[in-house]
Amino acid sequence: MSTGFTQDQEGYMRLALQKADEASVIADPNPHVGCVLVKNRQIIGTGATQRVGEAHAEIMALQEAGAAAGGAEVYVTLEPCAHQGRTGPCVDALIQAKVKRVVIACKDPNELVAGKSIEKLKAAGIETQVGLFAEEAKLLNRGFLKRMQTGLPFVTAKMGVSIDGRSAIENGDSNWISSKESREHAHKYRSRMSAILSTANTVLADDPRLTARDGDLLFDRQPLRVILDVNSQVSPQAKLFKQPGNTILFVREEDKVETGRNFYEHKNLEVASLPLIGQHFNLKALMQDLGRREINNLLLEAGADFQGACVAAGVVDELRIYLAPLLLGQSNFGIFQLPALKTMQERKTLKLKNVQQIAEDVLLTYHF
Repeated sequence: MSTGFTQDQEGYMRLALQKADEASVIADPNPHVGCVLVKNRQIIGTGATQRVGEAHAEIMALQEAGAAAGGAEVYVTLEPCAHQGRTGPCVDALIQAKVKRVVIACKDPNELVAGKSIEKLKAAGIETQVGLFAEEAKLLNRGFLKRMQTGLPFVTAKMGVSIDGRSAIENGDSNWISSKESREHAHKYRSRMSAILSTANTVLADDPRLTARDGDLLFDRQPLRVILDVNSQVSPQAKLFKQPGNTILFVREEDKVETGRNFYEHKNLEVASLPLIGQHFNLKALMQDLGRREINNLLLEAGADFQGACVAAGVVDELRIYLAPLLLGQSNFGIFQLPALKTMQERKTLKLKNVQQIAEDVLLTYHF
């Protein structure tokens, strides 16, 4: 329970958080923001951030409220923007509408905002409160907030695993460990991602589409597909290149021109390069590159070797393990392939964040 706020205020902010959650499948790379306008204890306008270049949550709510916005209370999940970007400053629109009070869940760490809107609202004589359901709001925008603070995306590693810790049987077959319900759940989570990262090994082994689907229907916005192909093995005929949405194919610098020629027919594909560490791409340099591309939330969709390399490199923030009630027997396919430890003091410690039952499976969410 939040302190210092009334039960009514909490209800209005909960609705704003719900609107922000709805924005998560369309708003990227903008933060996912919800806004509610209230007057005389009646909701007169609601809004969520739209697609890039379109209206932000505050503008949507103001438009719905119309002339009634004067004297209203505003509940918004993130500090309103204070700068001219793809759209105008939302804080100016709130001031021009002559709202009475603005309740903000959390501040925006973007240096172009970072408290400036709060100062501007107070200077305009508008009562401003901050901190109502701040942690819930931060969770909705953890990728955006991390990128603003570090320049890096929030990285999630996902894996289906049996009770005896196997991600596939001995011959490599993994179809299907998780239940149909878990796979549908994973696709909905995938739809909220900025990008999906996979490797040439996964593409060659499974020929995945790497799309976000609701049953057989594609979500309107498809996450960017990012493929690492250090040995230039991926064929232009792979299924993922025929899907809607954009793809980046990372290769060695010396292979970039030739790869570009091989893939010239794919108009939604960018061929890029990364520095190497030994015979593998520098994963920290990759994350910095994706951060510059405004990738907020990155989902790893690859095998145990690559997932383990990402964990070992310290670039993973979250593990999502779909634990299935199966026993797969002797197999070399575990969840992650990590370097052997010399002492127990070298072990990596995780914090359990959530446990959720999905059909007969259990989804375990851990943070480092």
